[in-house]
Amino acid sequence: MADNPLDIRPVTLADVDLVRNVAGAVYAQAGLADTEAALGELGLLPTSFREHQGEFWVVRVQGTVVATGGVRRGTGRGEWVLSHVCVLPAWRGMGIGRMIVDAATGFAAEQGAARITAALPASLFSGAAFLLHLGFATAGIDELPEEPRPLQLRLDVVSPGSP
Repeated sequence: MADNPLDIRPVTLADVDLVRNVAGAVYAQAGLADTEAALGELGLLPTSFREHQGEFWVVRVQGTVVATGGVRRGTGRGEWVLSHVCVLPAWRGMGIGRMIVDAATGFAAEQGAARITAALPASLFSGAAFLLHLGFATAGIDELPEEPRPLQLRLDVVSPGSP
């Protein structure tokens, strides 16, 4: 990876189609039945995250977008939601996904997050395993009426200086 300069930065309007392409490829590979529904809010970037005091990032390698992900304020006090963390298969295992999650959790912590949650369709099991590896824990099954129910994960954020 040393030969491939990495660039992580907040998403811009010019990135929207590239973000949708990356996320769409990852979701299709995972077998999501309705990728358009999953990609819906990505068409509204960056507003869809920033209007919830959040941020969304892209990672470029030599100018090509290879990963995406964002975090935004949730509905509960101190709760934030991590979503659309997608790394193209050829770029996995190189620390790029961790880079996105670290940026997102760091941003949320700076904003006072107490907990970060992520809801993943069951077909994104590798994504759940990745988040568990990074310190997220299972949070039970969401009580949404749709099937299949998403996997719920959470990360309790420890503020700097806390025990």
